[in-house]
Parts: sequence; structure tokens; C-alpha cells
Amino acid sequence: LESFLDAVSIFGEQMEALGQAAEISIVSEAHRLRRSVAQRFGAVYKPSGAGGGDIGVAFWAQGGSRPFEDALPLAIAPATP
Repeated sequence: LESFLDAVSIFGEQMEALGQAAEISIVSEAHRLRRSVAQRFGAVYKPSGAGGGDIGVAFWAQGGSRPFEDALPLAIAPATP
């Protein structure tokens, strides 16, 4: 499980690095905020979908982050434009 979570985290970081290198927005500010919330609770988060992430996905160890599950609704609230 830990290697899977590491892979998801690295994938998300590399998506952002690619966007910066290409000078395009692949990871939006809303996705960065949600990733930050996930990290605070020991979870991993990354955008998923074509061209910048239509959705985001979060993963964490089963039973390992009840506070994150409680904070999740705040993290996934629609971003204001």
C-alpha cells in the first residue's frame, strides 16, 4: 500500500512539474489546495482526467485518517472562479 501511495503522490508532483516546464496550467489552484489538505492528514491526492484534471482522487490507508475523512467535504467544495 505504501508504494502505491508514494506512486500516486509522485505522479501528481510530476503532473505539476510538467505543467510548469510547458508553461501551461495542468494542476489548478483548486487541485493544489486539495492536495495540501490531503497531505496534512497523511493522504495523497492528484488531479485525474484529460488536460488538467476534470476530477481529483485521494487515497489513504484504511482506518488511518479519520480526521481527513472529516475534512474531505471542505477540501472538495467547488472552487470559486
